Amino acid sequence: MVDLIQSRLRDLQDSYGSYASLARSMGVNRSTVARWASGSRKPSKRDRRRINARWRRSSKRLRNEGAVVNISSYFKRIWYDNGQIKAPLNYRNVPNWSFPNSAPVVVTWKVKAEIVDVGGFETLDVVRNVAISPTDSIAQAVQESFEEFVEKSKTSFRDLLKVVRDQVLIRWLKSP
Repeated sequence: MVDLIQSRLRDLQDSYGSYASLARSMGVNRSTVARWASGSRKPSKRDRRRINARWRRSSKRLRNEGAVVNISSYFKRIWYDNGQIKAPLNYRNVPNWSFPNSAPVVVTWKVKAEIVDVGGFETLDVVRNVAISPTDSIAQAVQESFEEFVEKSKTSFRDLLKVVRDQVLIRWLKSP
């Protein structure tokens, strides 16, 4: 929990410009926010809610090469059931993430697909990487890639029964 709060405080420091500005917006002392960020003090339940609320409304930034951000919580758990895509796949707006235009960034989605094939009932682990740029809508990129997967699966499998989300990640790939 503390690592998550510390990460969100770093994002908020970028958005607000400093811990002092963030502290003023929350009505607490700057040193209190600095202690939360260092992990030497844990914010109260009320303060955690306030930090999380501000974080959801702020823009995000991938900090460095090799960064991985789990954004699974923005997406529904069931993506396909009863012959239908449960569109849209996201149930909350996915925040905008900033990163350099030259950065090789992908959204990786992992799902478990239940199918009926010639051999009977089977569960497949499916992983897809979708290259994105800073101006792309992450939710739309995932949606389009998943729709492509469903169309291709209709020609490959006898019957796609259900698809359950495992993970959705944003990854800044390391340069070769």
